[in-house]
Amino acid sequence: MTAFDSIAQAVAKTGCTRVFGVPGGGPNLDLIGAFNRHGVEFVLAHTETGAAIMAATFSVVTDTVSAVIVTRGPGAAAAVNGAAHATLDRASRCIGVSLDLFCWNSSKREFCFS
Repeated sequence: MTAFDSIAQAVAKTGCTRVFGVPGGGPNLDLIGAFNRHGVEFVLAHTETGAAIMAATFSVVTDTVSAVIVTRGPGAAAAVNGAAHATLDRASRCIGVSLDLFCWNSSKREFCFS
């Protein structure tokens, strides 16, 4: 099992069925492939901000966990707008995944870095 599979498996165990995002630099495609192997569908978005808002909205509408995958640097910065949207709408079942291991946990209203 690769590190990507470990991340995808952990996300899938939360009940997440969809991950929204924009494939970008680095090994994002490997992570997207791992999500598919673990039964988590990837939904292509035009921007990282749009992907984060889509994930938050999907989470609220379906009352399920959803996730957003973003690229490093500007991609993660652009996703902050979506994280703000998730917080304001109290989308407590939305998680963020980045290869920098940046995430926004809207239920705790905090950023996580590793």
